Amino acid sequence: MTVERLLLVREYIGANHQHAAIDSHLHIVDILFACSVSASYTPQLGNEPDFDQVGVEWLPLASLNQYRFYPAALQAYLMQLHQSATYIGDVN
Repeated sequence: MTVERLLLVREYIGANHQHAAIDSHLHIVDILFACSVSASYTPQLGNEPDFDQVGVEWLPLASLNQYRFYPAALQAYLMQLHQSATYIGDVN
């Protein structure tokens, strides 16, 4: 895998969203990069996967709206990426 340019930065501040009753202590910063892989690469879990993670899959950006994707607020940003990185703030 080759890590390329920074695409976007997203924050999740649990106290600001619908799951505040259980997530109020969370502050998550997601940093997304464009990546490319060889045609022979098989997606796999890393050495220390997230406890709730069940798998890994590479998806084409142009068709993200065809998948169950969370957080849903990121779909539109990812499908219309520009050349510069974007900070999208606290979204869920």
